[in-house]
Amino acid sequence: TMEHFRQVYPEHRFYFIIGADSLMTLEFWKNPERLFRTCVLLAACRDDVDNLHVEQKIQELHRRYRSDIRLLTAPRLPISSHEIRSLLAEGKLEQASQFIPPAVTDYIRQHGLYQRTEG
Repeated sequence: TMEHFRQVYPEHRFYFIIGADSLMTLEFWKNPERLFRTCVLLAACRDDVDNLHVEQKIQELHRRYRSDIRLLTAPRLPISSHEIRSLLAEGKLEQASQFIPPAVTDYIRQHGLYQRTEG
């Protein structure tokens, strides 16, 4: 958890990247205030997300939790992390690999991650 990393590396500042869609439901996560206390959140928006709505949510969470949440301005992928995980679970590693770094693709392949189990 982020609290663990803060204990191990107290002199470091930590950033947690979250999709704007997840940011909208973040306050319903278990103990979200713990995450707000331990790191800076970077909310990444895709093209289909209304930035104004995201900025309003950031302000609301800041007022409620005194959180440090920033809008991440980075190249946007035309796919969500959920969709990438779904591709991986369906065994479509090559299709998913166009959206993730080669080292991550290799790690997923070597460790058999995201595979659905039969049963």
